[in-house]
Amino acid sequence: MFTQFMIISSECVNADFIFNGSEELTYIIHLNGKSYIEKTKASFVDDQLSYISEGNYVSPKVWEKGGPHQWDVKILKNGQPYLIQYSVAENVVRWSFDGKGRVCMNGIWDSNTCHDCKQFDTYVTVETNYLIRHVNFVNNEQYIFNLIQLSELPKFKTYIMYFQWVGDEVVQVEAGEFHCKKILFSLKGFKGFFFKSFFYISNDAHRYIVKIDNLPIHGTTELIKAIYIPNKKN
Repeated sequence: MFTQFMIISSECVNADFIFNGSEELTYIIHLNGKSYIEKTKASFVDDQLSYISEGNYVSPKVWEKGGPHQWDVKILKNGQPYLIQYSVAENVVRWSFDGKGRVCMNGIWDSNTCHDCKQFDTYVTVETNYLIRHVNFVNNEQYIFNLIQLSELPKFKTYIMYFQWVGDEVVQVEAGEFHCKKILFSLKGFKGFFFKSFFYISNDAHRYIVKIDNLPIHGTTELIKAIYIPNKKN
């Protein structure tokens, strides 16, 4: 079957669905016989999608000492990230996006100052949970983008990644039963053979991330609670 390639752009990213309300999502991460909780709150504020995600699992490749971490993300209504901040322990790094491909990184990581700016020709982000929920997937197309690598901090380094809708499944988790699109998340090129994860996105207006099978680390993330609060009509 022929696979098409599409560079992620504003034409294939839809940010509209969540701008009608706010949501609170709770996940459980199962890894190496242990469980961790991750909570996310998202809302529409000042013409931006704003969400904060907090949890107590950090990959040792990112920060070997571990500890609580937090994402603070702001995204414009056209689907483009505006500001992304990531913090764990005493480390705080912020990426700002000008909407024209220029991204600047500033902060402190492992006592090192992070300061660098780069220009990109394609969509670039730091985190994937927002992006995967907003792509308008077409079967067999690969949606390509640049992903800034936390594991490379304090360096500013990106890998070319892609999403691909590979099927549909009914997924049962604590939050309920969901009809989902199964999305492959992988690295472009031969290294992608060793890096594959699968996201299960609810095939409804919410597009919840219901489950993640993170094959490289043999971990699983599951949705245990979802609260959606519609905006009050004037």
